Amino acid sequence: MRSSDYSPKEVAVFRAVLTLAGRGVNLTEVKMQQIADAAGMGKGTLYEYFTSKEQLLNDTVSWCVLHELETVTALPDEAADFDQLMQRTADYIEQLVTRRAVAYKMLATVQHRKGPPGCGEASELEQRCQQMIYAETGRAYELARRTLPQAGDLDADFFGFMLFSAVMGYASALFRDNMNGCLTSERLARHRGNFARMVKKCLQ
Repeated sequence: MRSSDYSPKEVAVFRAVLTLAGRGVNLTEVKMQQIADAAGMGKGTLYEYFTSKEQLLNDTVSWCVLHELETVTALPDEAADFDQLMQRTADYIEQLVTRRAVAYKMLATVQHRKGPPGCGEASELEQRCQQMIYAETGRAYELARRTLPQAGDLDADFFGFMLFSAVMGYASALFRDNMNGCLTSERLARHRGNFARMVKKCLQ
């Protein structure tokens, strides 16, 4: 299934949920009428596509994961070499954190499968995003082998571990500063520099 398989009205609802979440609306308490209003449609229309709020939120998570997966999967195809891929990856992470991460965090709180948020159980959204990033390290490895002379003898497991750590570390640093309201251009440049240095470690 692809994100484009959802109808325009369904996508409008998903975007409405993300807008509400980004504003700090508690999705465990949000009403269907609020979602309908944010999507610019009647409440009855929601029930033509979703039987319950639970299904609506679950479908929102699925659409978000598909959308991000398709975006990340396209990154290696759009890059001429490994260096360009890392630039595009850094750009993607920056956009993800500054534009969508707050809403995704709110979505994740209603997707925990066992117990309340904070009990240590990863949500489906969190698990899928981590799996998605880890899977892409394999394609990055192949691109590095093809385009970098020094990458001929790279250990695939070490490369994958280091690149995954670099991506997650960069995203975590940006997310922390963004949530604290201190993600200045200077701090962004510093974090991006640290990401670049960690990527170099992958190639050693």
